[in-house]
Amino acid sequence: MFFDKKSKSDPQRSHEAAAVQKPLAESRPLDVSVNRAIKGGQAVIGATVKIKGEVVSDEDIAVEGLIEGSIVLKNNELLVGSSGRVHADVVAKSVKVDGELHGDVEASERIVISASGSMRGNIKALRVILEDGAKFKGSIDMDE
Repeated sequence: MFFDKKSKSDPQRSHEAAAVQKPLAESRPLDVSVNRAIKGGQAVIGATVKIKGEVVSDEDIAVEGLIEGSIVLKNNELLVGSSGRVHADVVAKSVKVDGELHGDVEASERIVISASGSMRGNIKALRVILEDGAKFKGSIDMDE
């Protein structure tokens, strides 16, 4: 290996070299949601993304765009964001609707339709929460 003697004696140059060698995570802190997505915790479907077909995942999904077809997240959560639109049948551990969901939902734990949320379809879940102002048209089955 070759060493530049000037970099060792020049404090400014050694400081610059150390800054270059710092990992990206140390030099710029990541947003919490981005950090969670990197660790495999949550996939985000952006506002300009449109998906047609079957979506199957072993991680949580947050939808701000459009998904048409079916979604299978047996052990995970689906979040339909305020700008999200889902026109699909859903099987998930839990579902939260802040945007629009058209389709049947089977949740092993719960479904929450928030005040800004709108859903058309049938629900099968152990717990169902309809916040004040939520829009819902369909049937609810809460049998175990």
